[in-house]
Amino acid sequence: MTTRANDTAVGQQVLALLGRYQAAAAAKDVDALLALYAPDAQIYDCWDQWSYDGEAQWRGAVERWFKMAGEGANRVVFDEPHVHASGDMAALHAFVRYELVVHGETKFTMDNRISWTLLRREGAWKIVHEHTSTPLAGEDMKGVINRTA
Repeated sequence: MTTRANDTAVGQQVLALLGRYQAAAAAKDVDALLALYAPDAQIYDCWDQWSYDGEAQWRGAVERWFKMAGEGANRVVFDEPHVHASGDMAALHAFVRYELVVHGETKFTMDNRISWTLLRREGAWKIVHEHTSTPLAGEDMKGVINRTA
């Protein structure tokens, strides 16, 4: 049985990965971001393709993200994170806002839903699956990239 774990030691360890993710994105540090993931991680992302299989494919996507920012800064903000855990497996879900800031001005924002499945491997939590999504508007089937509530 899994339990809500935000306030447990395991929950705090998993939540700490959010801070590491934010720092890696802000620094545009590809290696630091990839260090959060298992080498065989499966990523379902909102950009470009259905699935990224493993570190090599995910590295390419992350490199493109950081390059796209140019001289701008990446800011990532997580909201309402929830962790559930049992043994060496944990799940996290949250809302996440990706922002591009250029000369102190926010040029782009995109809100997503994010889910992680994590395994504790050799004492460290690693993301083995990530799924980001955005809802589609019923009227025109366009992605709703700004969260209203």
